[in-house]
Amino acid sequence: DAYTIIRLKRILCRSAWALHEQLAAGSFRPSGIELSFDDIPELDAVNVRLAEKSRIRLQGRIDRVDVCEEEDKVYVKVIDYKSGNRDFSLAALYYGLQLQLVVYMNAAVEMEEKDYPDRKVVPAAMLYYRVHDPLVEGEETDTPEQIQEKILAGLRMTGVVNADEKIVESLDREFGTKSDVIPVERKKDGSFSARSSILEENDFRVISDYVNLKIREIGSGM
Repeated sequence: DAYTIIRLKRILCRSAWALHEQLAAGSFRPSGIELSFDDIPELDAVNVRLAEKSRIRLQGRIDRVDVCEEEDKVYVKVIDYKSGNRDFSLAALYYGLQLQLVVYMNAAVEMEEKDYPDRKVVPAAMLYYRVHDPLVEGEETDTPEQIQEKILAGLRMTGVVNADEKIVESLDREFGTKSDVIPVERKKDGSFSARSSILEENDFRVISDYVNLKIREIGSGM
């Protein structure tokens, strides 16, 4: 009906605005949008070896890949758009229930390694952006700018971020105690709070290897 059309238009316009603001808060730039695995068939992350002569080919589409270039490194961020609530869960990943985002990161890292063979490619963030219309609490004295800030905070992405301070700054260069862009918060001493969803770089490698192992187990079982 007419109300549904109006609401969908509002959500889409707000999402476009929020995604622009989130990107502008950091130093990343889009490297790929709606990347289908069909278009990148040569990647090991997509063609998983099960045995000497058998493989399983994964199907999927990465909504967005962003990169941030440094002199000797390239940071990679993957974003998956969702219509419902979703967060990154190590427990779900362990039981093979949430492999998608890590597979996307593995594929994105492999793609960027081909584009930047002379630099180290580092996972920066695996994020979900929920496409919705958040309700925020406001005061009568709130200015339009303050209201927009609260809406942006309500659209903050979930997922997991590399704990490297340089990477966090490249994702959101000016946040104070709580980022409106990524799931990261700071305590008064500047360290990350327990509510921050962060992993060390080595942890990204561990879960990447684990997901590859889990896919091989599932594929062999099939």
